Amino acid sequence: ASSIAYGQSGKFSAAIKALERALELDEQLTRARFCLGEILCSVGEMDEAVEVLGILMNQCPEHTPAVALLGQTLLGLAKNEIAAGSYRRAQELLQSARDRLLPFEDSKHVSLAKLRGDIFAAFADFFPFPPEEISQH
Repeated sequence: ASSIAYGQSGKFSAAIKALERALELDEQLTRARFCLGEILCSVGEMDEAVEVLGILMNQCPEHTPAVALLGQTLLGLAKNEIAAGSYRRAQELLQSARDRLLPFEDSKHVSLAKLRGDIFAAFADFFPFPPEEISQH
């Protein structure tokens, strides 16, 4: 509860510490792990957020908000890599985002459908061939 108050008041460092402490005491706290991932994203710690959200997805594969946040974070990281000219890393991030969404392909969640479209649009914008063929080039 204190971590949420810290986060809402803009005390992100304190919120992160509180959530990490809670997870040390009980690593099964999915809400705490999701909140930690959200806060890490909001402060620009994208790689750490991906790690935290990946753990959450392994614990709770049906956690739709987590898969959406993880996919958005991976897509954002990929766009940053493309801007920096790191195309191979961007490709890996986009494929990871796409793979994380595969189990939700028939999902009725509009946000996941839009995210899937955004990922494929990024592939189309930055790579001149289908995603399945990228690893061959």
